[in-house]
Amino acid sequence: MLVAFSGGKDALACLDLAVKAFPKVQPYFLYWVPGLSFQQRTIRWAEQRYGLKVLQYPHAFLSAYYIRSDFRHDLPIDKLTKKMGLTEQENVIRAQTDITWLIAGKKRADSLWRRGELAQAEKSHGIDHKRRTIFPLVDWTDADVWNYLKLARVPTPADYRVFAGLAPHSLSWDLNQKRQGKYLMRIRETWPEDYEKIRQQFPLVEALLKREEMYGPQEEAERQARRAHAIAKAKATRAAKQGG
Repeated sequence: MLVAFSGGKDALACLDLAVKAFPKVQPYFLYWVPGLSFQQRTIRWAEQRYGLKVLQYPHAFLSAYYIRSDFRHDLPIDKLTKKMGLTEQENVIRAQTDITWLIAGKKRADSLWRRGELAQAEKSHGIDHKRRTIFPLVDWTDADVWNYLKLARVPTPADYRVFAGLAPHSLSWDLNQKRQGKYLMRIRETWPEDYEKIRQQFPLVEALLKREEMYGPQEEAERQARRAHAIAKAKATRAAKQGG
């Protein structure tokens, strides 16, 4: 059984469940930048805990980054990159490992988009036969995952504390995601050697840091104000219903 292993809490829960349920388990990790120490620390822990080798591949979406020269100088060699999708990459990994089925840690509670993505699997108790993928956490909440990890004695990766408050957390971070400048600032502060590795592969990421330094505090204040307004509005709505 293949396990898509990002190193996040959902992936850790899936790997622990898979090892307990299947005789052969092969986790794999998709990186944006190879060899980042905070990611490798979690990978090494998983390998030692379960006695498995975590296979590592460049993320399929990197192909689009290279073709578009995202956060990179426009290099002719990048234009020769063949664009690859995630489903195609999963099938390549299946062929290389000779393992057909895959476990992924996606949950309906993650987002409305994710709820739609998992609609088919939900009907089959988390099994998507067409995609040959099992979603054991399909009906779990974040609280369920944390409780399971506590019971299974799986420690929280150190980077969760570093990236606290920057949800959604993902060790396979995407430079185009919102608030990525905050992630990079904390990486630079906590793991400067890892930041240098990122900068070597994506020299123009420094623009994200500059943007965060210039506009981050204002955007954070606006985000907090919107959140406070939404909470106040919800409380007022509940009070009106109770009063009626």
